[in-house]
Amino acid sequence: MPGKLGVVIGVVAMVLAIVAVIGPWWVMDTSASVGPLSMTGHSELGLFGGFGSFQMGSTSSSNTTNYNDAPHVGSVFTLATVLLILGLIIGVGMVVVGAMSGANPSLKRLGGVLGILAFLVVLVSTLYVMSSLPDAVNQDSGVAASGTTVSGFWGSKTTTVGSFAQATVTWAAGWGWYLALVAAVVFLVAGVVLLLSRTPKMAMAPPMPPSP
Repeated sequence: MPGKLGVVIGVVAMVLAIVAVIGPWWVMDTSASVGPLSMTGHSELGLFGGFGSFQMGSTSSSNTTNYNDAPHVGSVFTLATVLLILGLIIGVGMVVVGAMSGANPSLKRLGGVLGILAFLVVLVSTLYVMSSLPDAVNQDSGVAASGTTVSGFWGSKTTTVGSFAQATVTWAAGWGWYLALVAAVVFLVAGVVLLLSRTPKMAMAPPMPPSP
Protein backbone atom coordinates (compact mmCIF):
# COMPACT_ATOMS: atom_id res chain seq x y z
CA MET A 1 0.00 0.00 0.00
CA PRO A 2 2.74 2.58 0.83
CA GLY A 3 4.37 1.90 -2.53
CA LYS A 4 1.11 2.65 -4.35
CA LEU A 5 0.70 5.79 -2.27
CA GLY A 6 4.15 6.94 -3.35
CA VAL A 7 3.18 6.47 -7.00
CA VAL A 8 -0.03 8.46 -6.55
CA ILE A 9 1.86 11.28 -4.83
CA GLY A 10 4.40 11.22 -7.65
CA VAL A 11 1.64 11.65 -10.23
CA VAL A 12 0.34 14.65 -8.29
CA ALA A 13 3.84 16.16 -8.35
CA MET A 14 4.06 15.64 -12.11
CA VAL A 15 0.74 17.41 -12.68
CA LEU A 16 1.84 20.34 -10.53
CA ALA A 17 5.13 20.63 -12.42
CA ILE A 18 3.36 20.56 -15.80
CA VAL A 19 0.93 23.31 -14.76
CA ALA A 20 3.85 25.37 -13.40
CA VAL A 21 5.34 25.44 -16.90
CA ILE A 22 2.52 27.64 -18.21
CA GLY A 23 2.18 29.95 -15.22
CA PRO A 24 3.90 33.28 -14.49
CA TRP A 25 7.09 32.92 -12.45
CA TRP A 26 7.50 36.62 -11.66
CA VAL A 27 5.09 39.55 -11.59
CA MET A 28 5.57 43.30 -11.36
CA ASP A 29 2.97 45.99 -10.66
CA THR A 30 3.49 49.71 -11.19
CA SER A 31 1.36 52.63 -10.08
CA ALA A 32 2.36 56.20 -10.89
CA SER A 33 0.93 59.69 -10.77
CA VAL A 34 2.10 62.76 -12.64
CA GLY A 35 0.14 65.75 -11.52
CA PRO A 36 -3.55 64.91 -12.01
CA LEU A 37 -2.77 61.87 -14.19
CA SER A 38 -2.57 58.36 -12.75
CA MET A 39 -1.13 55.28 -14.44
CA THR A 40 -0.98 51.57 -13.63
CA GLY A 41 0.97 48.74 -15.17
CA HIS A 42 1.16 44.99 -14.70
CA SER A 43 3.79 42.58 -16.05
CA GLU A 44 4.08 38.80 -15.88
CA LEU A 45 7.18 36.82 -16.81
CA GLY A 46 6.93 33.11 -17.53
CA LEU A 47 9.26 30.42 -18.79
CA PHE A 48 8.47 31.02 -22.46
CA GLY A 49 7.47 34.67 -22.60
CA GLY A 50 6.06 37.69 -20.85
CA PHE A 51 2.92 39.76 -20.82
CA GLY A 52 2.44 43.40 -19.92
CA SER A 53 -0.51 45.77 -19.64
CA PHE A 54 -0.71 49.52 -19.10
CA GLN A 55 -3.61 51.81 -18.33
CA MET A 56 -3.87 55.60 -18.00
CA GLY A 57 -7.36 56.93 -17.57
CA SER A 58 -9.53 55.39 -20.27
CA THR A 59 -6.50 54.45 -22.39
CA SER A 60 -5.08 50.96 -22.08
CA SER A 61 -2.63 48.80 -23.98
CA SER A 62 -1.01 45.39 -23.69
CA ASN A 63 1.88 43.53 -25.24
CA THR A 64 3.67 40.19 -25.15
CA THR A 65 7.34 39.29 -25.48
CA ASN A 66 9.29 36.14 -26.25
CA TYR A 67 12.45 37.60 -24.67
CA ASN A 68 14.14 38.41 -27.98
CA ASP A 69 14.54 41.92 -26.62
CA ALA A 70 15.48 40.67 -23.14
CA PRO A 71 18.32 38.17 -23.67
CA HIS A 72 19.45 38.00 -20.04
CA VAL A 73 15.95 37.27 -18.77
CA GLY A 74 15.48 34.78 -21.60
CA SER A 75 18.68 32.95 -20.63
CA VAL A 76 17.55 32.63 -17.03
CA PHE A 77 14.20 31.18 -18.00
CA THR A 78 15.73 28.89 -20.63
CA LEU A 79 17.95 27.18 -18.07
CA ALA A 80 15.08 27.07 -15.57
CA THR A 81 12.92 25.37 -18.20
CA VAL A 82 15.60 22.77 -18.93
CA LEU A 83 15.93 21.99 -15.22
CA LEU A 84 12.18 21.81 -14.68
CA ILE A 85 11.64 19.49 -17.64
CA LEU A 86 14.58 17.33 -16.54
CA GLY A 87 13.07 17.06 -13.07
CA LEU A 88 9.72 16.17 -14.61
CA ILE A 89 11.33 13.42 -16.70
CA ILE A 90 13.03 12.01 -13.61
CA GLY A 91 9.67 12.18 -11.84
CA VAL A 92 8.08 10.17 -14.64
CA GLY A 93 10.82 7.60 -14.16
CA MET A 94 10.05 7.47 -10.45
CA VAL A 95 6.35 6.85 -11.11
CA VAL A 96 7.07 4.12 -13.69
CA VAL A 97 9.60 2.34 -11.48
CA GLY A 98 7.35 2.66 -8.44
CA ALA A 99 4.38 1.23 -10.34
CA MET A 100 6.49 -1.71 -11.53
CA SER A 101 8.13 -2.39 -8.18
CA GLY A 102 5.43 -4.69 -6.79
CA ALA A 103 7.17 -6.81 -4.17
CA ASN A 104 10.65 -5.86 -5.38
CA PRO A 105 12.37 -3.76 -2.69
CA SER A 106 15.23 -2.82 -5.03
CA LEU A 107 12.85 -1.15 -7.48
CA LYS A 108 11.14 0.66 -4.61
CA ARG A 109 14.49 2.01 -3.46
CA LEU A 110 15.31 3.09 -7.00
CA GLY A 111 11.94 4.85 -7.28
CA GLY A 112 12.62 6.61 -4.00
CA VAL A 113 16.03 7.78 -5.15
CA LEU A 114 14.53 9.08 -8.40
CA GLY A 115 11.89 10.98 -6.43
CA ILE A 116 14.53 12.68 -4.29
CA LEU A 117 16.57 13.48 -7.41
CA ALA A 118 13.48 15.00 -9.08
CA PHE A 119 12.98 17.12 -5.95
CA LEU A 120 16.53 18.43 -6.11
CA VAL A 121 16.44 19.28 -9.83
CA VAL A 122 13.07 21.07 -9.68
CA LEU A 123 14.13 22.88 -6.52
CA VAL A 124 17.32 24.11 -8.21
CA SER A 125 15.15 25.42 -11.07
CA THR A 126 13.13 27.61 -8.70
CA LEU A 127 16.15 28.75 -6.67
CA TYR A 128 18.07 29.64 -9.81
CA VAL A 129 15.27 31.91 -11.03
CA MET A 130 14.94 33.45 -7.58
CA SER A 131 18.65 34.31 -7.38
CA SER A 132 19.35 35.24 -11.01
CA LEU A 133 16.24 36.94 -12.38
CA PRO A 134 16.48 40.33 -10.60
CA ASP A 135 19.95 41.03 -12.00
CA ALA A 136 18.86 39.85 -15.46
CA VAL A 137 15.88 42.22 -15.37
CA ASN A 138 18.17 45.10 -14.41
CA GLN A 139 20.58 44.34 -17.25
CA ASP A 140 17.87 44.06 -19.89
CA SER A 141 16.05 47.18 -18.71
CA GLY A 142 19.26 49.23 -18.81
CA VAL A 143 19.07 50.32 -15.17
CA ALA A 144 21.73 48.05 -13.72
CA ALA A 145 23.82 51.03 -12.67
CA SER A 146 21.01 53.34 -11.54
CA GLY A 147 19.00 53.76 -8.36
CA THR A 148 15.92 52.24 -9.94
CA THR A 149 17.25 48.69 -9.91
CA VAL A 150 15.22 45.70 -8.80
CA SER A 151 16.76 44.18 -5.69
CA GLY A 152 15.69 40.73 -4.61
CA PHE A 153 13.00 38.41 -5.91
CA TRP A 154 10.37 40.12 -3.75
CA GLY A 155 10.31 43.83 -3.03
CA SER A 156 8.93 47.28 -3.70
CA LYS A 157 10.30 50.73 -4.39
CA THR A 158 8.79 54.21 -4.43
CA THR A 159 10.34 57.07 -6.36
CA THR A 160 9.22 60.66 -5.85
CA VAL A 161 10.11 63.70 -7.95
CA GLY A 162 9.22 66.70 -5.81
CA SER A 163 5.49 66.85 -5.18
CA PHE A 164 4.64 66.50 -8.87
CA ALA A 165 5.34 62.87 -9.69
CA GLN A 166 5.49 59.60 -7.80
CA ALA A 167 5.85 55.97 -8.86
CA THR A 168 5.64 52.77 -6.83
CA VAL A 169 6.83 49.45 -8.18
CA THR A 170 6.26 46.10 -6.46
CA TRP A 171 7.51 42.73 -7.62
CA ALA A 172 7.15 39.15 -6.39
CA ALA A 173 7.11 35.51 -7.38
CA GLY A 174 4.21 34.42 -9.59
CA TRP A 175 1.96 31.45 -8.99
CA GLY A 176 3.89 29.36 -11.53
CA TRP A 177 7.05 29.69 -9.44
CA TYR A 178 5.22 28.77 -6.24
CA LEU A 179 3.61 25.79 -7.96
CA ALA A 180 7.01 24.51 -9.13
CA LEU A 181 8.29 24.82 -5.58
CA VAL A 182 5.32 22.84 -4.29
CA ALA A 183 5.90 20.22 -7.01
CA ALA A 184 9.49 19.82 -5.82
CA VAL A 185 8.34 19.18 -2.24
CA VAL A 186 5.70 16.70 -3.39
CA PHE A 187 8.36 14.81 -5.41
CA LEU A 188 10.38 14.59 -2.19
CA VAL A 189 7.40 13.23 -0.27
CA ALA A 190 6.76 10.63 -2.98
CA GLY A 191 10.39 9.55 -2.95
CA VAL A 192 10.48 9.21 0.84
CA VAL A 193 7.25 7.21 0.84
CA LEU A 194 8.72 4.79 -1.71
CA LEU A 195 11.95 4.48 0.25
CA LEU A 196 10.13 3.72 3.48
CA SER A 197 7.65 1.28 1.96
CA ARG A 198 8.24 -2.29 2.92
CA THR A 199 7.35 -5.48 1.10
CA PRO A 200 4.93 -7.49 3.27
CA LYS A 201 6.47 -10.68 4.55
CA MET A 202 5.02 -13.98 3.46
CA ALA A 203 2.89 -15.58 6.14
CA MET A 204 4.62 -18.62 7.62
CA ALA A 205 2.70 -21.86 7.34
CA PRO A 206 1.82 -23.37 10.74
CA PRO A 207 4.09 -26.23 11.76
CA MET A 208 2.83 -29.70 10.94
CA PRO A 209 1.77 -31.74 13.97
CA PRO A 210 4.10 -34.62 14.80
CA SER A 211 3.22 -37.98 13.30
CA PRO A 212 1.63 -40.44 15.73
